[in-house]
Amino acid sequence: MADDNILKLIANVQAELKAPKSQYNSFGRYNYRSAEDILEAVKPLLLAGIIPLGIALQKTGGAAMVAEQLLDVLGPYGPLATLAAIYLMTSALTEVMSNNASAVLVVPIALATAQSMGVDPKPLLIAVAFAASTSFATPISYQTNTMVYTAGGYRFSDFVRVGMPLNVIFWIAAITLIPRFFPFHP
Repeated sequence: MADDNILKLIANVQAELKAPKSQYNSFGRYNYRSAEDILEAVKPLLLAGIIPLGIALQKTGGAAMVAEQLLDVLGPYGPLATLAAIYLMTSALTEVMSNNASAVLVVPIALATAQSMGVDPKPLLIAVAFAASTSFATPISYQTNTMVYTAGGYRFSDFVRVGMPLNVIFWIAAITLIPRFFPFHP
């Protein structure tokens, strides 16, 4: 049953990708509503594959192992350094995959890290949510980036040139403000 639904979804995506000329406007640009539909159709497939991976990370101890490695390197520098690393990890993943998928992967690691450090997990989880929502450095990181990339005639390097400084600004803001509003030790 589920396999049939997935096959139907893949067939629909393929049909959209082979769109007739009517999908193009008078300027030869792709009809963005259809592009948005394609992205929305693919998102459940990505999440369907990533959610079990996040669960497996937690149940097999993989998240604890990654948290342990993270703490071996950053533990001496305190929870703020760990917050910064969790944010960077999520941000890097979000640039190459869906923001939902990167959050699903990093949340178990953030929880295991907070538990190992003996701090409130809320600041780390807020960092994951914030980092997963601020993806500016690639046109593939979020649907609207992809649509603007095509519509505006931008190059990949334009996103990197403007997006990387934005990511750094948001990273600095996050590691400065998150602990103020969500302390590690309430």
